[in-house]
Formats: sequence, C-alpha cells, structure tokens
Amino acid sequence: MRYLVYITCLILLSANCFAKTKYFRGSTDVTTKIEIYNLYTESITGVSIVPNKINLKLLSDKSGFEREDVHLIIETDIPSGIANMPDVSIDVPYSIELVQNDAHCINGNFLNDAVDFSATQSANPIFVSTLINNVGSGSDNYQFVGVGSPNGSVVVDDFAETDSLSNGLLVKKNTHKVELSFLTISDIAQAMPSGSAMNTECAGSLSFSVTIGL
Repeated sequence: MRYLVYITCLILLSANCFAKTKYFRGSTDVTTKIEIYNLYTESITGVSIVPNKINLKLLSDKSGFEREDVHLIIETDIPSGIANMPDVSIDVPYSIELVQNDAHCINGNFLNDAVDFSATQSANPIFVSTLINNVGSGSDNYQFVGVGSPNGSVVVDDFAETDSLSNGLLVKKNTHKVELSFLTISDIAQAMPSGSAMNTECAGSLSFSVTIGL
C-alpha cells in the first residue's frame, strides 16, 4: 500500500524598496495541506509544518534576509515495535520530494516584465534554497538542488522518533528541520530589468510531498 501525503508550504514574499529609505520588507506564510488516499490503520496520521507563519528579517547589513527554519513533523500510528516483541522494530522508509519551488519578482516600473527565480529555470539564480536535516543515520542533511526526482527527492530509511498514543502504544514519528535560505538583494537586483531591487515585489511557493510505502 502507498500513502501519498502532500505538504504544501506557501511562501508569500513582498518586497518594497524606496530610494530614500532603502527599505526591503519580506514576509512568509507557511501552510499545510494534507491529502491521504486509501487510508488504513497503521499509517500516517498527520503532517504539519511548525511554525506555520514566518516573518522574514533583514540581515544587519541589509544585504538580504536571515535564514529561516521550520520543522516538518510526520506523525503515524505505526507501532514502533512488533506485538509481543517490543524490542524488535521494522524499518518503514519514506520519501520527501520537493515538487515545487516557484518565485517571481516584478519591478513597479516594469509591470510586464516579471523575472523568474524558480527552480525549474536556469537563466537566473533560485530565490529559495532548501536544506532538510535528519534524513539519514545521525543528523545527515540533504540539499534540494532541483524539483522532483532525482535532485529534489530524498529517501529516509526509517522514523527516528517515537510517540505515545492515549492507549499507551508507542508509535513511529519523525521531525525534520527545514532550512530556508533566500537570495541576496544584490542578486535580485542584477536580474531585474531596472538593475535595482528598489520598488520590487516578489512572490513564490514551495511544495513538498511525503510518500510512505508499507
């Protein structure tokens, strides 16, 4: 059986720069959408991203935004051990795939010339770089360098955590820190038709899918 769970992170970025104040403002909203097909017992019971709202903060030198971290939490009702053999566990692998990494910026003086900073294009740098933690033994990290397989997908061998249900049953769970790094303002400016990031607004979205096979 395969259970397909979509976790959608919507990153809404607004940037406004004015010549006098040289002010660049950004905000990020992260939301979660779960779609589970053919759901049976002993499967994924919940996926969430915490926190679900982020306000981007400028670096002290105003060169860009600080890195933002969110946590991808995967909850299940899969027992952590075998009945009557609590010390014996069966590995349950699952995959995490970056299926969308879109971003576009537009200058107020060139409203018909939106610039694409998505991961699916090669003319410009990617607006958001995504690194996920704890995807292997220990604390291995994985840097998504594209979308979809193979560059935007990683397989996790098993759940590394446990949780306790109300009936006392220990079940599998996992938490991944996801690090979001953003393009510098100077890199944005170089790609804009005006040659500047002033009076520029950007918007984009990230979407992950988590697939578990039992």
